[in-house]
Amino acid sequence: MSAFLFILAWSIAISRIRATTDDPSSETVTIYSSCNFIEQDGLYYIKPADDLPVFAALCSNGYAMLDGSLDLSMTVFPSLITSYDYGRDTQRFFSRMDDLSTFREWWLPADEATKFRVAAACNTCESGEFDDNTVYYTDSNSFCFSDLTRSGCIDDTTSYYYHEESCHQCDSGTFDDDGAWGTCHAVHVDADHPIVHNHIECVAHGLTFRPVVSNLRDSCTCYQPAETEAISYEIAVADLPMISWTATQAQEYGVAYIADYMQFTPVVGGKPQVTDNRDTNIVYLYNADFLTGTYRIFESGTYIVMEDLVFNFNAPSQAEVDSEMFSPNSVDVDELYWYPSTAQAAVDGPYPGLYRYEGPYSLGFFAGISVETDYVVIDLNGYTLSQDETFYFQQRFFALIELASMPFIPGQGPSNWGPVITSASHVDIINGELGLTSHHGVHGNNNFYVNIDNVNAGNFDVAGMQCNACNHVSITNCVIGPQNQNIPVLGRYAHARAFVPRLKQLMTEHGDEFVTFDEREPVLVSSLVDRLIAQMDMIYHHFINDAQYDDDDDEWIAAKTLFLNPTGWMDGGTSYGVVIGGAGAQVVGIGSRSQGTSDVTLDNLEIFGVGNKLIEKIKFADGDGATRLMFFDAIDWMAVSDQLEDKTTSNYIGDAYTDCIFAVDAVVESWYYLNSLYITQYEEAYVFDGDNDAFVNNVFGTGNIRQPQIGGCGTDIQLHSSKGAIGLRIDGVQQLVASNIYIHDVVNWADLGSQEWCGAYTGLDVGGEDPEIQYGFSGTRSHGMVVDFAQGTLSNIQIANVESWNGEANGMTIYKGCELSVSNIVVDNIHAGTQLSALDVQQLALPNLVPRACGVDIRADTIVNVADADGDEADVVGIMNGDDISGFETCLDVLESDLRRADTIVNVADAGGDDADVVGIMNGDDISGFETCLDVLESRFETADLHAGNVEVVGKNSNGWSTWTWLSMILIVIVIVSLSVHHWSKKERKGDAMTMNEYKTLDDVQSMDNNSEYTPLL
Repeated sequence: MSAFLFILAWSIAISRIRATTDDPSSETVTIYSSCNFIEQDGLYYIKPADDLPVFAALCSNGYAMLDGSLDLSMTVFPSLITSYDYGRDTQRFFSRMDDLSTFREWWLPADEATKFRVAAACNTCESGEFDDNTVYYTDSNSFCFSDLTRSGCIDDTTSYYYHEESCHQCDSGTFDDDGAWGTCHAVHVDADHPIVHNHIECVAHGLTFRPVVSNLRDSCTCYQPAETEAISYEIAVADLPMISWTATQAQEYGVAYIADYMQFTPVVGGKPQVTDNRDTNIVYLYNADFLTGTYRIFESGTYIVMEDLVFNFNAPSQAEVDSEMFSPNSVDVDELYWYPSTAQAAVDGPYPGLYRYEGPYSLGFFAGISVETDYVVIDLNGYTLSQDETFYFQQRFFALIELASMPFIPGQGPSNWGPVITSASHVDIINGELGLTSHHGVHGNNNFYVNIDNVNAGNFDVAGMQCNACNHVSITNCVIGPQNQNIPVLGRYAHARAFVPRLKQLMTEHGDEFVTFDEREPVLVSSLVDRLIAQMDMIYHHFINDAQYDDDDDEWIAAKTLFLNPTGWMDGGTSYGVVIGGAGAQVVGIGSRSQGTSDVTLDNLEIFGVGNKLIEKIKFADGDGATRLMFFDAIDWMAVSDQLEDKTTSNYIGDAYTDCIFAVDAVVESWYYLNSLYITQYEEAYVFDGDNDAFVNNVFGTGNIRQPQIGGCGTDIQLHSSKGAIGLRIDGVQQLVASNIYIHDVVNWADLGSQEWCGAYTGLDVGGEDPEIQYGFSGTRSHGMVVDFAQGTLSNIQIANVESWNGEANGMTIYKGCELSVSNIVVDNIHAGTQLSALDVQQLALPNLVPRACGVDIRADTIVNVADADGDEADVVGIMNGDDISGFETCLDVLESDLRRADTIVNVADAGGDDADVVGIMNGDDISGFETCLDVLESRFETADLHAGNVEVVGKNSNGWSTWTWLSMILIVIVIVSLSVHHWSKKERKGDAMTMNEYKTLDDVQSMDNNSEYTPLL
């Protein structure tokens, strides 16, 4: 049937192309300038004016209907409007954020006499709420950071939250039970309705409106020019634009009449199929292929690395570097160092977005290799991918291999990446090393059929491997670790580097303007930019060139305070070895993005050397959302105020970065430039005018720090949810098979959570945190493995050497929503609160918890089946932990323990019959902490307002013994089998690494078979 429809559509399209209204043999057709004098409603081409192009429109009641679905490729529409942009998707387009045109001004064929009507569901052009001057606008939910869904139609017309547009008719949106709309993509407004260009409305959960054309056929604006007679043009058929509909679609939409010459798309529909050319398209990769930017893979094939690839895109020349005047962060050069060039960054360039602040490369080169098609093999061939040391220093957001066309899904992350992501499927990454990278070794979103085999990933800053909303994933025979232990700069340097393209524009357009901070002389914007760049250069030269500065140099002291990482460990909220999670970035709370991932196999992995030392920040907010800087980063009021002991006398002293940000706030209006910047009038009053009342009552007022429970603590400089150090994180994976995994040496050095600013809170409120998962301050946690909302099996997993200086340390934590079968889980050497004294622990209060050391921590509302041997598996062990824990050593909160965790089911293995070596639950001898997992009287939940529910512990208890009796018998079994399982827990995992001369020459590659000799060092 599909083949028949395709042939039919093609035949109709061809026949219509060949026909004309006057003479079938003619090569031209008559096109009218409008629908004014077309009596029969239907689908036509019109040409509005001599200097405007032909476009397809539905004529209805003498009006031309603007239907975006007729030009989805945007071939013609851009020439008919002043500007256009998309929001989080391509469902509709609207005027650009800095375009203040009304609809009449936006639609170029219109003039003062043009009439407008609206067509709900793009059916019939009819008069709207403003008679024959009615058009559609969309609210800011389509294009702003706001996710506000409440109506602005309120009684108090003087309120900030009142928006008269919200009282108008909406033809496409979301509605409450009373019919009031919360979001609207097609609100009736006057064609001359002005644009409110207030950036606060966009970033502070406000509402603003602008002209829109829908691509969904849910709403269409119609127009009719003031023509007194018909105007026609003779147009060559070859010049008529192809429309996005097929002939079949036109019929399905119920179009009553179709002009004979319409050029329909001769494609039935569906995603174009990619031909699998992995066996025939062999591409060899050398450093010469990576001189000027990301290697973007658009064609199916096998890509074989032929030498160690060291990425250093668009680096300065050696002559420039050798110059005494070399400034690595200079904005005075024609082309910024280590960034896409102006030509490369153009809309139609290979790396778009840098200077429009909108596009996949709006923060620079985000990957060494991006895979943007299906059926691709990346054969590392025993070689290593890494960033050059200087590029690593300067490009602080980077993945060696990205499995998509952009680093985030649209609408997430610190920048505007554009509306469309292309994610790869059927990708193999094999046989080699992933080295130095400022974020990830491998990163992906929305991928299918990804296989990573025989790959060692180490020296990463954030995570070795991460895939969000990925299905049919296999990661096997890999070593992940150690994480980079010598991260030279703090997160603020990443923000400063991302700022550089904007600094160039700021210097050019506003450099000669003055800004006046409280108790300071007026200062040129150019001087502020120069100071920031100079401090960035000092840090660069100190690390890259070993430059030394005087200890009493004020600018060097300021630069170190702002940018220097004093420990070398990650200062952000979380570090990982491997992350497999749901749809979207995993920077929010654990479990909050757990949908869309299934069929994941993890086998024969070693994950080690993961550490974190969070530098805690506060998330300030007012009633309309978090205040923040341009890259969704935190305003660090503690660092930029002289003192906060008496805030009534505090003064803004600033720093080089924050000064430039407030200069931007004062002089820049472009929404693209400002991005996420949200600075309130009270913060401006403190910084520019020294208004301490505003600082005390509005910035630090209890009603203006994120409430109700947390204040704004527990976050980092990027306003991410802090989760600590985690070797392996599994969020929401269905059909999970994790086996033969060795996780070790996971450590967290973070300080205790702040009590000074946020007081005692029981759960974070930074990014969708669940207090049943992230109870209290979670930035000090250290977990070997974390699982939540997952279904599958965990077997043969060894976890050792997990430590937290000031918080909780768990070998394995199984949170809520899981349904897992586990066997042969061996955990040892778990240490919590190692830097705290007994007195320190006695003085702890929320948000800080008594440090617990858990081998395996099974939380509430989850199902775990532990090692059920059916009579012939003599070596099966359920869970073996350290034995220096009193209580139930799997951290199961049963009612007898009064640990107040509800709805947990644990099925413990039956060790009866002939299976003398089967152990349900067993612990080793090196787990220490001030509080163990099941300390009944000293439970960390004593201060929490949580209530016990139904908890069921299910064992193979055919004799009717009580749970206590049965668990006592298990402890006896532990003693018997401890020697027999000892060899497994200490077993070395080995593999043969490929030597430098094996399988690396071109001849070797061309003669290779499918069995690689390269295996990781396990």
